[in-house]
Amino acid sequence: MTDDNVAAPYRNTNPTPVIRGLRTARELLYRAGGVSGINPVVSRTAWRDNRLLILCYHGISIADEHEWSELYVPQEHLERRVKWLRANQFNILPLDEAIHAMYARRLPPRAVTLTFDDGSCDFALKAMPVLAAYRVPATVYLTTYHVTSQLPIFGPMASYLLWKAPGRTYTVPGTSLRRTAPPRDDREARSRLQLEMADRARLTGLSAQAKHSWLVTLAAELDLDFDALLAKRLFHLMSPAELASLDRDLVDLQLHTHRHTNPDDAVQFRREIDDNRGAMQDYVRDKPLRHFCYPSGVYTADQVRWLADAGVVSATTCNPGLAGPGHSPWILPRLVDTQDVTDAKFAAWAHGIGHIIRRFIGGKVG
Repeated sequence: MTDDNVAAPYRNTNPTPVIRGLRTARELLYRAGGVSGINPVVSRTAWRDNRLLILCYHGISIADEHEWSELYVPQEHLERRVKWLRANQFNILPLDEAIHAMYARRLPPRAVTLTFDDGSCDFALKAMPVLAAYRVPATVYLTTYHVTSQLPIFGPMASYLLWKAPGRTYTVPGTSLRRTAPPRDDREARSRLQLEMADRARLTGLSAQAKHSWLVTLAAELDLDFDALLAKRLFHLMSPAELASLDRDLVDLQLHTHRHTNPDDAVQFRREIDDNRGAMQDYVRDKPLRHFCYPSGVYTADQVRWLADAGVVSATTCNPGLAGPGHSPWILPRLVDTQDVTDAKFAAWAHGIGHIIRRFIGGKVG
């Protein structure tokens, strides 16, 4: 079992007309909040002072990954967000400090914290220069299985290769079945394909090296230069050297399971936490590993209880919302900042009005 689904989608990529309508209604209100001046009024309330916006980033593009998936954003997107937060006097806090202050009801006004999932090498190559330039702290939830192997993550790489060659045929891993790569603009098909391929690789018992060999074969079938993609280190985790070189005054490494999976079995789930902790010891320099992010934001009530037993003091989801002292520390909401998050939406959520709008207009949908 490996972390095949690091880039699995956080939300429905093919919404119904009703959901699209609700999103449009919310977007109009986000914009109205900015034009009317309501946003800064809300951000100065005691209600906002007692809440924390936890931002989630999945990947910062090295090449064209942002064209492949909305979960990846260009470096310029991240820098624009950071500059806006600084210019509007938001307090960007380290996660550990922010969570402590939130439950003690001592958050500074307009509190925000940044988190990055998985620990992909694009964090070191693209995110770190932005954080360093603006002296912004961040937490990286690191999945560790491929840190030492430095093989690309199978699921996203396979999906990306097929995105690069729409309409071409390929062989399904572990079978003789032939399929056709979906059109580039069909997000839903790509999401299904990535999950299907990762699941099939697991069911057929392919080892990490066997899956990598299949990626080599797939690239050849699609007439793509796989060596060039490897040289760019697309869909690779940070290497041991990159992890060791991170500025520890800015970056806090925390738990995300070893194999990017959250089993329903208590023993296996605890093994994921223990293996993750063990693999990170060389990089954390005695900092406590007690914060956790659920892989792809998926969790169960049992897993919440198991985390507490494993000495984990907080866990973040991908449920949109501002975190507050009334939240369970093991089910904290975040705003996943993707390309689909407009500047108006981002501003509304940072100030706090976005949370209120979502709660009263379709709060249960994406």
